[in-house]
Amino acid sequence: MELVDQQQQQSSPFTKIKSYINNKKPCIVGLKQSTPKYKAHWVVATGYATYNHIQPDSTYTYAKFVQVNDGWGNKGVWINYKYTDGVVYLK
Repeated sequence: MELVDQQQQQSSPFTKIKSYINNKKPCIVGLKQSTPKYKAHWVVATGYATYNHIQPDSTYTYAKFVQVNDGWGNKGVWINYKYTDGVVYLK
């Protein structure tokens, strides 16, 4: 078994999170210091979602979210992907 730091890989960390979740394998996601509530913290990713929305002024909004267990007893918490700073997983 090998531990991989996704920041050192070429594919998008979100792509790797999706791949692992789709294969029923959780992965560990690092959160930035600027993350509301959690600050710099590692969490276990258990799901993901993407949202596409067209605003009334015809601008397009795209957002990515990661569902996590935060290690403090909270499960199914949604974190905006912009607050993540890396992912590690077992290979």
